[in-house]
Order: sequence, then C-alpha cells, then structure tokens
Amino acid sequence: MTEGKVDTEWARPSERPFVRQAEEWVSRSLNRRMMWLTDFLSPREQFLLQSVVNRQAAWVEFSGGFPDAERQRACIMPENWYPTEEDFSLRWLTIRPISPQERLTHRSVLGSLLGLGIERKVLGDVVSLKDHTGYAAVLTSSMAEYAYQHLHKVGPQNVDVMLLYQTPLIERDSYEWKSISVNSCRIDAVVSEVCHWSRNKTKEAILSQQIFVNSLVAYKPEELLEAGDRVSVRGFGRIQIGEVTGKSKSNRLWLSVATLRDKA
Repeated sequence: MTEGKVDTEWARPSERPFVRQAEEWVSRSLNRRMMWLTDFLSPREQFLLQSVVNRQAAWVEFSGGFPDAERQRACIMPENWYPTEEDFSLRWLTIRPISPQERLTHRSVLGSLLGLGIERKVLGDVVSLKDHTGYAAVLTSSMAEYAYQHLHKVGPQNVDVMLLYQTPLIERDSYEWKSISVNSCRIDAVVSEVCHWSRNKTKEAILSQQIFVNSLVAYKPEELLEAGDRVSVRGFGRIQIGEVTGKSKSNRLWLSVATLRDKA
C-alpha cells in the first residue's frame, strides 16, 4: 500500500474530523519511523482508524488490557513493527468497598472516576471483579497513578483502591456473534431483527430515547448503522455491528452482529 492522503467522504460527516486526526497519527508514525500511541478509542473509532491504516504502509494493534475489551488504545507503527503489551502503557485499579456489606455499581464507579476530573479518553473499560467484591478499571499509566492517589470514595462509600500492573481476575462479558437477515442497515430494521421486536416497538423505543448509538441518543429510525457501531438498547443489552457479508436471493442483506444481553 502507498502512503498518501485519505479521502474522508466514506465516513459519516460527524466522523470526518476523527478520520483526519487518524490520518495525521499515521503520517507522524510513518514520517518519524516511530510508534504512535492513542488514547482509548471506542469500537467505531477503532474501525475507522483501521480503515485509515489499511490504506497506507502502516500497521496498527489494539489493546484494552484484556481480550475483547470494548475501549482500546491503538499503537500505530510502520509495517513489520510489533508492539509489546508494555508499549500500550496501561495500568489497572481495583476498587472495593471497605465495608463488606456495601455493594458498588458500574455507574457509581465510572461516575466517581470521571468526577475526579478524569477524561473519558484516558479511561478504558470498567468491569466487575471475578469474586464480585468490587470493580476493576483500566486507565493510561499516568492517569491510573492520579486516580490511585485521589479516589477515596464511590458515592458515599469509602473504598479500598489498589494499583496493579497486571490484569486482575475479572468477570468478562462475552458477546455472541451471529448473522442476521435485514432489508437494510437502518437502526429500526437491525434492532427489530436482533431484539425480535415489531418495527413499531423499535420506533417507540427510539422516540423515547431508549436506544443509543456509540453512546449518543439515536433520534432517527432511518439512521444507517455501519461496521464498528455499538448500539445500546435499554431493557435488552448491547449490539455490536459487524460487516455486511452478502445478499440473499431475495436481495436482503446478511449482516454480522454480536449481542450482549443485560444481566437480570
């Protein structure tokens, strides 16, 4: 592949600034012959960056601290370079309530970390510990040190915080991939097929702001989904959008999707 300017027309208008930023990262890596490490990226941003890299003489690898992490840092480099896990500069915090009778929630832990002034871009996934005694959060190394020094409470609860250099034992959510048949990649068509809802029920969920695409409220049933998008549906769970893999004889699309159901 040859190095050159990347046409941004293939991306959504709202995504084109990120695509141009990704192009700049790749150019710096190639021109300076160096690894370029990004902040944490969403699944869709990872897809966009990979698309930019595929058009140039570059290579990218992602890590979010554990396999199948949703939010990951990217290490961009010239072809035939290979990063180590240390190159991603990740650190873990484990966060447990001091009182064993207390229980933390994902929302309260995430909110308390952001409440320290930590930007979302330097914070990866927040996941439950395997023994269900608390939560683990992965951050950039420098921000993990800051959070370790300043996080003393989650809501009203006093917490015990530990700084780790290796992945703790965590409860890993597992997406289930499958192929679905849809007449288009409109959000109402995809959600209706995955959730086994009527189109009217899906439309009502959108109008009542119960469906999110890449953490933003979805307002239009006709909005088109693309590979790398993550759809959150209240009362159902999350849907990861993959590639269109073909068409049926009736001209319907075969779309690869992964689902993660909400826990009861």
